[in-house]
Amino acid sequence: MSETMTKEQIFKIFRDEFNSIKRRYERNIENYTRKAVQNYEYFFRCYSDRLYKATIKLDATRRCSRCSIGTI
Repeated sequence: MSETMTKEQIFKIFRDEFNSIKRRYERNIENYTRKAVQNYEYFFRCYSDRLYKATIKLDATRRCSRCSIGTI
């Protein structure tokens, strides 16, 4: 027998997944920052574009998290 999910349950699943993605972006930025501190020249050649992209994604994710569910 299948059970239908309530809007609250669906929203909780969505929110948990969204928060997981946001935490992943934050961890990526922390890791890239750590690499930059260790050897900036190597980091700049190999990882600067990844840090830039991760920063843009995190910024967009944070902006989305400030939206109310009714405006999405």
